[in-house]
Formats: sequence, structure tokens, C-alpha cells
Amino acid sequence: MDNLDTQEVNPNVPQSAVSSKEKPTTSDPIKFMTDFKASEFFRVAYGKFFVGKTISEEVTEAEKDEAFYNSQLAKDAFIEFAEKEERYQYRSSYFPAPIGEIFDCYIDQTKTLIQIQGHESRDLIINYDHLRAESHTQVASALQNAGIVPSYKFGKALARLALISLNLDNFESANVSDAVRLRRVLAA
Repeated sequence: MDNLDTQEVNPNVPQSAVSSKEKPTTSDPIKFMTDFKASEFFRVAYGKFFVGKTISEEVTEAEKDEAFYNSQLAKDAFIEFAEKEERYQYRSSYFPAPIGEIFDCYIDQTKTLIQIQGHESRDLIINYDHLRAESHTQVASALQNAGIVPSYKFGKALARLALISLNLDNFESANVSDAVRLRRVLAA
């Protein structure tokens, strides 16, 4: 589960010292992925991922790519690319209707969660966060299944970038590793 805590969904937390107006922006997720794959962020992370690893000659390029795209390093490079080089701006019209609807549900659940924090019971907030997390999972899976992103991890990251583009999340929160998120959930 990708539990967000109150600090993580507070849009008032500064997103970056650099304005997004200084960076190119796209709403096309395919173009965004293509631009990432052509970036220095991708090249450096891809190279770093395989440093010190012994890879059998039988391993295909596709298998190497799959391993990379499922790594925390790849996700971090993707988020960093979005923060520092090119912004992603969510628009549901760039997705097939079923994916756009799932995405919009995720966004609405995130908005509701932000609105009720500090005003509702802890149990209600936890329940809404579980619904939001389930929608996040559905968006990530739908994006991967449609071939829009190369992995579930990238689907989750693109969903977070959509929230950031709508001022419902921030890069500091999106940069939190999956391991740290899991520790927070288990400690709660």
C-alpha cells in the first residue's frame, strides 16, 4: 500500500525552488515517456543500474529493460526528470475512456482525502486513504496494461505526477522511496 500521510498530501508544501514555467510541459503521457527515455536522467540511471552486475549473455535487452523499469532507481530518475527537466500535466483526454475514468476517480479520492484531513475521524481518514490507494493501484495497472508505461512502478509514478500537476501532491512526497512508505505504513 502507498499510504500517504498528512504532510504528503498537503499541496501547500513547496514543490520546488524552480518554477515549472521554466520547463517544457506535456500532457501526452507517451511523449513524456519517450522524452524520459531520450534524457540524460534515463541514460545515467540505466547505466548505474547495471554497474557491478554480472549479466548472462542469455539475458535479452527486453529482460534487462524490464528489470530496470521495475527498480526504485528507474522510478527515482523518472520523478527527477519530471521535476528538473520536463513537467507532466495531466489531462484525461490523453487516455482511453476507461483509464481516464479510473484516473479521475483516483484524483477525486485524493481531493476528498485532503479536504477531510483535520476535520474527520482518524478511522474515516484511514478508510478514504485505503480507497485512494486502491485507485492508485488500479491506475498503475491500467497504464501498464495499456502499454502507456513500461511497468507498474512507472504507472504509480505517473499517477503521482498527475497529482503534482494538479497541485494535490508534491515532488518531495513523490521522491519518498517505496521502502520508506512501507515502513511508515507498518509503523502506523
